[in-house]
Amino acid sequence: MNNVYGNIVYVKDTVNILAAKRNEGLAHSSGEIIIFIDDDVFPTHRFIEAHYKANQSSENTFFCGQIRFPVRLCRSSNYFRFRDEQHLKKRNEGKDLPYNRIVVMNLSGPRALFEQVGEFDERFIGYGGEDQEFGYRLCKKGYKLRYAGDALAFHLDDTEDIVSYGEKLYKAGLYGNRVLRRVCPNAQILSGWRTLIVRGILSRPRVSHVLELYLRKTDGNHWLYSYLLFKAYLYSCSYRGKCDQKRYRELTPEDVSGGW
Repeated sequence: MNNVYGNIVYVKDTVNILAAKRNEGLAHSSGEIIIFIDDDVFPTHRFIEAHYKANQSSENTFFCGQIRFPVRLCRSSNYFRFRDEQHLKKRNEGKDLPYNRIVVMNLSGPRALFEQVGEFDERFIGYGGEDQEFGYRLCKKGYKLRYAGDALAFHLDDTEDIVSYGEKLYKAGLYGNRVLRRVCPNAQILSGWRTLIVRGILSRPRVSHVLELYLRKTDGNHWLYSYLLFKAYLYSCSYRGKCDQKRYRELTPEDVSGGW
């Protein structure tokens, strides 16, 4: 641990598990208000001030800030336009959010509430699931989840197109969903009519392949943009991961030591 500037602490964590890193950050923090961001999230001016004001406005509440993708990317790529539209918007202001809309990459709340909910679950070793499980516990304890739109940050992740993002969703279905089903069976990625559609149509490799080809070929044409087709393709990726769970063992910390 290195504390050069007095109020900034750098902790080198040798375990490459996202939940473990968040728990380390929480353990070494000292403020009354805790803010989580990811390593590919870039906060804007007055980001901390916005989270602080939001936390003064309500008790027993966690706040998800606004996540956006750069405008230049959204204008040039339907993929980034889709990713941007997935995030919380102004219409979510003042409403209680469901647990599965939690945005831990831009999340704040009083330290006391984080301690009441408990640590992030370190059984989630690969990609996906830990945010949903934490949000489920949060809401189960009666705490609220609200949107703080003024706490704006930009997301610059490592996926370049819908295919690379689909691979992440596949891994979430393969690894994250497996753990989620075991530790929190009531918090599932797909349910109801969505499951029926995915199983009946989108689970077919040919359908998924056609969707992939269309979305890649039309990525630069904003007139051919379809939010539903992007969503359908990602549902198919996640479902394929769930179907392949029996073919692969669960991950260990050693499996992800060099990255996900």
